[in-house]
Amino acid sequence: MAKISLGIKDFKLGTKVSQILTNAGHHVNFIDNAESIPSDCNMVIIPANEWDDLERFSEIPYILGYAEKLTSNEIKRWKSIGFNRTILISSLNRNITEIVNQILDERI
Repeated sequence: MAKISLGIKDFKLGTKVSQILTNAGHHVNFIDNAESIPSDCNMVIIPANEWDDLERFSEIPYILGYAEKLTSNEIKRWKSIGFNRTILISSLNRNITEIVNQILDERI
């Protein structure tokens, strides 16, 4: 399965997402910054509003952002700075396993 780094600062949300992904068979670790991402990481999940410069993430195959709300302008801006996809925080809570599996299937 995938090696996923979580930059989720909210303890409750991070614990929940980590547990869901671990139960699905993925290897999960938490990161504080781009330098703490393992070199063999397949995906990073981070809050879109807290990261403006993703240049340091250039070696990461997939960057998934999440936010409370999504507008078309925000989605365009996040895509322009390097996010591959941005989802609602509610999707992160409910559908993260399906989203990650879909992304991994598309990448094969």
